[in-house]
Amino acid sequence: LILPLLYYKISKGSSLLKPPDEIDKYLQNIFMASCVRSMRMENHFKEVAIVFKQKKIDFMVLKGLAYARAYYPDPATRTYADIDVLVSKNQL
Repeated sequence: LILPLLYYKISKGSSLLKPPDEIDKYLQNIFMASCVRSMRMENHFKEVAIVFKQKKIDFMVLKGLAYARAYYPDPATRTYADIDVLVSKNQL
């Protein structure tokens, strides 16, 4: 879903790019829902990461969450439905 990124870009750009109010409000609602979802996902991941670290399990985050922090202007602009974690085969 690219609508959160679209809203982010429009909201940071020129007022000439601003869509009609009805569409702007729709995009804003989608962006805000994405913000909430992103924060929840990150909080769930932090809980998992704490357990992994306590048990000395090496891991690497892949795709969604990793990309959201590394390559997007705001984590909410990179939508994802799950968190992919790579764990060494000998630590399973």
